[in-house]
Amino acid sequence: MTTRTANGTVRKSGLRLHSSQRMGRATRVLKRSARVEILGEQTWYRVRTSDGKVGLVAADHVDRDPPKPKGDFGPGRADGACQLERYHHPQVIGKPAIVDLAFFPALDRLAGYAAAAGVLILITSATRDPGGLVNGAIVKPADRSNHLVGHAIDFNLQTKDGRIFNSARLKDLGKQPAPVRKFIAAVRADAGLRWGGDFSQPDVVHIDDGLNVRNPTTWAAKLASRR
Repeated sequence: MTTRTANGTVRKSGLRLHSSQRMGRATRVLKRSARVEILGEQTWYRVRTSDGKVGLVAADHVDRDPPKPKGDFGPGRADGACQLERYHHPQVIGKPAIVDLAFFPALDRLAGYAAAAGVLILITSATRDPGGLVNGAIVKPADRSNHLVGHAIDFNLQTKDGRIFNSARLKDLGKQPAPVRKFIAAVRADAGLRWGGDFSQPDVVHIDDGLNVRNPTTWAAKLASRR
């Protein structure tokens, strides 16, 4: 059981707060979006509610917050080096989204756009090893790719009816259903994100934060920390 505390948000209303793991009488029923401090975890989270009540809740029904920002480089190491962590969010599925901790806020925004549009982000690729081969790449990998420093994802989209929208479909965005178009529109409207469909050599299943362009010195430092 972990002793490091974290915070989280209750996923659905009616979640029962118990005094022990024996499933005795519930001491409280929590509402959806209630905030809690996570004090310990196994199958259960030991939590403290916003008004100080301590008890146990089923961990599956609480969305844990991503790590808080630290240092001058945003979340992650104070020296700006890569700190690769796995990102978790119910809107982000597929392969593990292992990225630089400083890219977490971008993924938070993407997950929010996906939730608002009614789609899931299906990760197909995230951080890549410097010098590694890229199997099945849609376009030739860039020498200064943001994938190398954990600031990019490749993805498909999945709608509520289970349909998958891959590179072949996203190339003709105008013919896709409203949820798909709404998500891409939100990404395009975010000044801190870039959709690969807008690149000179389009890569419609790619999103990054443009770190290699807006701050090449930080990009280079992160790449050096991985070698």
